[in-house]
Amino acid sequence: MRVLRFLGLLLLSCASSGPPSFDGPDAAEVVEAGRDTSIVDASPLDVADSRAPSCSDGVRNGDESDIDCGGGTCPACGDGLGCAVTTDCKAGSCVAAKCGPHAWTVESTGSNVSIPPNNTWVDGAGLVLNPNLYTPSLVYLRWTGTLRFGGGGNGLCHVGQRFVIDGQPTGDPSWGNAIMVLRGATRWHESFNVEIATVLSPGAHKISVQMTNGGGMGLCYLDGDGGTAYDHSRLAASAHDTQHAWFVESTGETGAKPGPSAWVDIPGVSAPISITSPSHVQMSLSGSELAQSGAVSHCAYRLMIDGLPLGDPSHGQAVSVGDDNGGWWAPVAIRMGQDMTVGAHTISAQMSNSSNQGGNCNAGAGNQAYARFHLFANAGPQMGPAQSVESSGGSDVLGSNSSWTAIGGLTAMFNLPITNHVQFEMAATQRTVSGSGHCAWRFVVDGMPMGDPNHGLAINVGDGSNTWWTATPLLWGQDLAAGSHTVSVEVRNSSTSGDCGTNADAAAYGRARLLVRAL
Repeated sequence: MRVLRFLGLLLLSCASSGPPSFDGPDAAEVVEAGRDTSIVDASPLDVADSRAPSCSDGVRNGDESDIDCGGGTCPACGDGLGCAVTTDCKAGSCVAAKCGPHAWTVESTGSNVSIPPNNTWVDGAGLVLNPNLYTPSLVYLRWTGTLRFGGGGNGLCHVGQRFVIDGQPTGDPSWGNAIMVLRGATRWHESFNVEIATVLSPGAHKISVQMTNGGGMGLCYLDGDGGTAYDHSRLAASAHDTQHAWFVESTGETGAKPGPSAWVDIPGVSAPISITSPSHVQMSLSGSELAQSGAVSHCAYRLMIDGLPLGDPSHGQAVSVGDDNGGWWAPVAIRMGQDMTVGAHTISAQMSNSSNQGGNCNAGAGNQAYARFHLFANAGPQMGPAQSVESSGGSDVLGSNSSWTAIGGLTAMFNLPITNHVQFEMAATQRTVSGSGHCAWRFVVDGMPMGDPNHGLAINVGDGSNTWWTATPLLWGQDLAAGSHTVSVEVRNSSTSGDCGTNADAAAYGRARLLVRAL
């Protein structure tokens, strides 16, 4: 049959203008194949590319972010596959063009976990994360909670804190990444805070935490008061694109500064960043300050952006009062976020001693790992789910047994395009005016208060005589569905004596700041 057709074509060709040409393919075969001669020798892949894109053709085409997934029409991509935006991913998170979970949070599960005064490292109960990374990432770690004094010794606990990453402890062998002194007579519940960041390779990792207590000190507890929510601690990790996140730590000490002193740079705490599109930048400053000289110090801290100082000219953005007799190591924490323009910027930090009571302040004392200050920053889209707010209004000083009180202005509203794990962080400067105030703090997520009904998620006792300004960090994380959400912060004085509160003096150094971290 093919021969007859071919002869017919040949006769027609001969009857026309010239001899036939046999250089090309068999014309009859082309007719039978039903396709253009330009693709007779094409590969199967090219054939697929020539057809209309679909979500089942085994080829990345159309607006797909990976093969047969992502984009505006195909199903969301699984972990480890390519992405351009969060909605490309089943996990609701796209970092460094890869889908997968990029934020993890866990709450402690112990009950009166003893931190004995014998220089032994003790594991936090239940505080283990197992992140799996799909690309090299800058992993930001936070551990916050309440430490409780249990008695004995000299009435003090001298506690070091550290992370353990894939079996390797971080920081100083004796005291880890942060250190604090807890005075049982007047500060039997105190908030602690430790933060670092490190680049981790793709693959599975294990992150845990440990505490130690100095010899001859008193007994202290993690998960005190029988493991109630307000004494729990929380461990969080988030993985960030190394092109859009930055981390530095101090490289020296400010030296002991008697008050009142001028503002001085914290050595090494200066991060040059480069932003390629208008971005919302979230920042966190943390460290362990040292108060010295047998008197009260009044240590003030502030961030600087492109050389412009933030906060109050005299006291900055946060104040921590240290009592050399009972609290000479104390945590420092500032959270901050703001929109920034395209280009190169510099974020740095400063300290001053704004007291005239004879004490000294020293940030980064001795350049020891446990005394270093850390600065982390990350950039994301403006008007995205990541939000940052600062408290507003007058001073909220609460008397004993007060009701839960919403902190003015400390409410963030955000929208998630897809289900995601969201982390909430707050840092406040708590003020105690008289006695020993017992401030309790909690998040309220979509109208639901977190933690214990009476004492919330964390307790920080302030001593009006010696430590009337203290740092209070708060951390939480949970999965939230796509849609609009609201988070706020409430505080109450759950003590039967004294007072405490925030927004003190209605000034920047008394403000609380809330970050919503949604990648």
